[in-house]
Amino acid sequence: MINEVEMTNWKTHGKTTLSFAKGTNIIIGHMGAGKSSVVDAISFGLYGTSSAIKSRRIGVEELIRNRPDQKSSSSIRICFSSGSDAYVVEREITLNGPGKATLQKNGVYMQSQPKRVTEEVEKVLKMDYDLFSRAVYSEQNRLDYFLELNPGERKRIIDNMLGLDRFVSANENVVRIGSRLREMAGESRKLIEGMDIEGKKKQVKEVGAELQSLELQTETARREIDALGKEVLLLQDKLRKAKGEVARKTALSGETTVIRSRISVMQREIEEIEKDNRLTIEEIGAVMEDAEKKHAELRKSSEAAMRKLQNAQIMKGKADEAISTLSKNIAERNGIVERVRGMDPNAMETEAARLKREQDATESELAALKAQRNEALKWAAELEKHFGKCPLCESELGEKKRQELISSRKSLVAGFDKAAEELRKRGEAAREALLKMTKQINTWEVSSERLKAYGNLEERMRAAESDCSACEAESLSARKDADALSIKISESTAQLEKLKASKNAITRKMAYSREIEKLNAEMLLKEKEISEIAADDAVLDILQKEFTRISSEVSGRRAALESSERSIKERSRQLAEKKAELERLAKLEEDLRTKEKAIENMNRLEMRSGRRSRNSGRDS
Repeated sequence: MINEVEMTNWKTHGKTTLSFAKGTNIIIGHMGAGKSSVVDAISFGLYGTSSAIKSRRIGVEELIRNRPDQKSSSSIRICFSSGSDAYVVEREITLNGPGKATLQKNGVYMQSQPKRVTEEVEKVLKMDYDLFSRAVYSEQNRLDYFLELNPGERKRIIDNMLGLDRFVSANENVVRIGSRLREMAGESRKLIEGMDIEGKKKQVKEVGAELQSLELQTETARREIDALGKEVLLLQDKLRKAKGEVARKTALSGETTVIRSRISVMQREIEEIEKDNRLTIEEIGAVMEDAEKKHAELRKSSEAAMRKLQNAQIMKGKADEAISTLSKNIAERNGIVERVRGMDPNAMETEAARLKREQDATESELAALKAQRNEALKWAAELEKHFGKCPLCESELGEKKRQELISSRKSLVAGFDKAAEELRKRGEAAREALLKMTKQINTWEVSSERLKAYGNLEERMRAAESDCSACEAESLSARKDADALSIKISESTAQLEKLKASKNAITRKMAYSREIEKLNAEMLLKEKEISEIAADDAVLDILQKEFTRISSEVSGRRAALESSERSIKERSRQLAEKKAELERLAKLEEDLRTKEKAIENMNRLEMRSGRRSRNSGRDS
């Protein structure tokens, strides 16, 4: 038994919950209110499909509510019971994504996959979707499905569905269906009788005639607008051409003004050039050639004078350098003489030899003392190691005697150390004196050799000073010649620059003359083109006014046409609605005839079911 159906965004339902009681439950509503959607929801909630989906008349996405705006998902929740168990099946569909489904039994989840949920529902209800769609659920206009079957087929399906042991329940279902069909037929009959079908047909005819008249008027207005539109395009083309011609005329006038201004400027330039330059370009060229030759000769003379000056300066520099070097040599020679003054080389050699002998004797004495000291240390060490006998003569040696000998040896070593220290000091003094004397001897020898190289220094100094004076005189003479030539070159350069400027000015004058000739020819062409352009501001004003007038008329007629088209659209909508209403009435009449035929077949079925029940009673 179905206890409750909850629909969210299902077809025309936003959020609808229906609770059912045991026995017969009736859902009443106007056409299009969503009654059939409830039955479709039950089919889809239990089996995940319906006959419209199976036959591909609609897609799953069309089950999602789209008024007043499109929803993204829809869900069905059905609570039903079978035996002593309570079940809840929920299904959800979305516009973009796979569907979802769950099945609960007594509050515990059994399945959570759409296919597994459908299989479990089939097990619980003991029927699949095909049997459900034929025996329990029927679409509109499909109530006579069983009635149209032949008796053998109808009996086979009903027996398969109910079983012989449930024949009485089947008979009750037949009676209930028959009653429901009679009620539905009565409702349809009342609905048809309450409608003025002939009046609605007359309204459809009147609206159609009015629509035809409006369409004819609209077509006439459209043709008139098209004609005016062509005229507007023609005027627009004329206006565009006139604007182009006027713009061209204005541009040409501006260009001729610019050309006249350029010609005037160049003529003034020519006049200025003619004031300062009376020679021809050929005459200027001859004068420049002569001036360039003289300038080249001056440059050669200047270069020679500069080379002479450079040579004189080089020679003077060398003389100055020689004088400086000789001055340094004289000063160094005088210093050497001062250093060796009072030195006697023979006495220094004699003293050096004496010091060398003294150093050698000191070193020999120091070596002898060292040997004696080592020998005394050796015997003192031997005495310290031996007891009872002398290590030298092996005679009996008492401890007192041994200590006296050791002390004597150590005293001897101390005496040797003192004597050696005095010898080292004396030898060090002799060595230092010898080193000092050797340095004095070397200084004297080096100085003697240097003095030999400094011969004739005064004579060489006088010669260098004489050379320096001669170089200085020659340098002054070369400098004077170079300065004079430099002044002449500057004057020649200025003359050349002036001649070049004159030549350039004459060249510009010739270029200006050619450009003026070219510009005069160009100006004549432009003035001729201006005279050939007929359009002016007056013509442009007339065309603009005519274009504005016709454009305004077209805009007004288009507004009227749009209003007429809106009226046609509204009348078309009304006509379509009335035709649709007539079609619905026709369907209602056809549905009523189908229901009446189904009732007639149902009556026969009830009679047969009654006889079968009585026969079954007699058999039992």
